[in-house]
Amino acid sequence: MDDLYCRQIWIVYSIVLFLTFVQMYCPHCGATDTKVIDSRLIDNGTTVRRRRECDTCDYRFTTFERRGMVEMQVIKKDGSKEPYNRSKIRTALTLAFAKRNYGAEQIEQLIDQLEIKRSYT
Repeated sequence: MDDLYCRQIWIVYSIVLFLTFVQMYCPHCGATDTKVIDSRLIDNGTTVRRRRECDTCDYRFTTFERRGMVEMQVIKKDGSKEPYNRSKIRTALTLAFAKRNYGAEQIEQLIDQLEIKRSYT
């Protein structure tokens, strides 16, 4: 099977497991009786967009569900640790690819791939 397809299935499975422990509240009336009308993967399969409807007040709303990532730490050369900072990676890659034919969107995709790969190890 395709690697991206396997990741998408794993993400949906982990979100379903997560949602079994979390109640979804209607933002209009606060009721917990909601049903999913439409569900689709977005952002290269890392996020699930769900269109929901409240059974109590018939209010429709959208939720974006993303797999919770483990807090990543960066270990420096001297052994100290600091929290992962996406903007630092973006700045470093922008400088590294300054004289090459890489756009901001390609750098963002590269960082996304890096984060996805790191979150699965």
